[in-house]
Amino acid sequence: MHLLLVISSLGGGGAERVISRLAEAWLTSGVTVTVATFEGRSADFYKLPAGIARRSLNDELAGQRRWLPGPLNRIRWLRSVIREAAPDAVIAFTDRTNVLTLCAARGLGVPVIVSERVDPLMYSPGSIWVLLRRLAYPWAQAIVVQTRGIAEWSRQRFSKTRTTVIANPAPMNVPQGGRDDLLEILAVGRLTHQKGFDLLIDAFAQVADRWPEWRLRILGEGEGRPDLEKRVAVCDLHDRISLPGQQPNAIEQIAQTSIFVLSSRYEGFPNVLVEAMAAGRAVIATDCRSGPADLIHSGVNGTLVPPDDPTALANALGHLMADADERRRMGAAAMAIRDTLSMEKILSQWNSLLAECGVLVANPAVPHSRAAA
Repeated sequence: MHLLLVISSLGGGGAERVISRLAEAWLTSGVTVTVATFEGRSADFYKLPAGIARRSLNDELAGQRRWLPGPLNRIRWLRSVIREAAPDAVIAFTDRTNVLTLCAARGLGVPVIVSERVDPLMYSPGSIWVLLRRLAYPWAQAIVVQTRGIAEWSRQRFSKTRTTVIANPAPMNVPQGGRDDLLEILAVGRLTHQKGFDLLIDAFAQVADRWPEWRLRILGEGEGRPDLEKRVAVCDLHDRISLPGQQPNAIEQIAQTSIFVLSSRYEGFPNVLVEAMAAGRAVIATDCRSGPADLIHSGVNGTLVPPDDPTALANALGHLMADADERRRMGAAAMAIRDTLSMEKILSQWNSLLAECGVLVANPAVPHSRAAA
């Protein structure tokens, strides 16, 4: 079987990380895999293993004059890739790329599965793209979403198209053993309004005087950096709150921290929260739409707090900062996510969906390898 996976780039985002891991897992199980991106390899944050074919519009058309507008040029190029690769199925990730892929594959007789990666009720790709999505998604063989809430949205709008919930896989070989002496709170994500790091800074400021030995680090980069840096300065906590940027070894740093916080206003599926749970960390997450409540049983394997409520977040932080035993207990319970969302189980769900769409995986087994990492 040959799968063509399509995404805008392999930059440092959650969807990019998942598609690269799925590509490797399918390759390991004996599937031929091609990954197509619009951005060139110079934009890659995630690297693909040898054996996966890579197509890139910006690399292949570098230096050529492009007469068509950007979206039409992407459709034209991707249609040629689909014809040349002749895959058994195409799987596309993210809203705009999904629309372009469905248009590119129209009339070629290749089944296309599209995957929504954020909550469409909380994020809009733009009015034109919303309209195009409404027109194009019925052409898909299936729509994959990551949470029950997004599934309700999909089934209401595209009732005649199969909607399937498939979560993202948890990393298996996550380092463990956070240090009790490292009194640190960690958050990871793009520095944007969505991620709510302004709320986290305000919450930490509320408990900082009570716990002077604790520090807060926020890993990531984005357009919100100047505002966050100003907020840290206003709180006069520059010596205790750091924003060191995007880190290639973020998962190792998550494994070493004492408390992990997801402060998002909304999510599609919080990969970084799954990674923290798989590492056995005590986690606090906002009970925002789409994601955290599907993963956390509050008080058992983590703590849920209302979104946009820095005081509730501060109270949750203070509770865990005061109790090392509670942090260890909660972290131990969180590790069950490794089995619930194992790569074997998630890949099996994708393969079952492919079978429902008429595409059979010859060898669905996932050998133990880096694909399970």
